[in-house]
Parts: sequence; C-alpha cells; structure tokens
Amino acid sequence: MDNHLYEFMRISIFRMCEHYLPKLKITLDDLNKEVLWKHETERLNSIGGIVLHVTQHIQRHVIRYSNSDKVEGGIEITSLMKLLFFHRT
Repeated sequence: MDNHLYEFMRISIFRMCEHYLPKLKITLDDLNKEVLWKHETERLNSIGGIVLHVTQHIQRHVIRYSNSDKVEGGIEITSLMKLLFFHRT
C-alpha cells in the first residue's frame, strides 16, 4: 500500500475512533428514543435515521477499501449500530 494512503487511513481511523465516535455516543446517549427517532415533518429524517445512514455509508466504504485481512466493519460501526438499535426498541 502506498505510504501516503496508509498514513491517510491511519489518521482517519484514529479520528473516527478516538475523536468523533466518542462524541457521537455521548450525544446519542443523552437523547431519549422518542427524540432520536422523531420526524419533525414527513419530509425530514429522524436523528437516528441520519446517523444510521451515515454509519452504514462509512461501513460500506471501510469494507470496500480495506484489505481482505482486516476485520469487516472496521471502526466500531457495529457497536454504534447496536447503540442505535437499542435506542430504537
């Protein structure tokens, strides 16, 4: 793998896991499930729906750009999705 690409991936994974994900988890933990899944209008998505969409998008790209020897899901996406589904039920 190109050294620049490796460095980009290393920094990106660090930022996702150590910077953005903890903040997102704290924010989601502070919301009750009604607020998390509420649609303000029929034309707007819920907070949970948007976060779920973004995490699935990230997961697709992590899998797509990962080497075959890496674990699918990469950056704790499955943990975040479980957190979302916990709030949904």
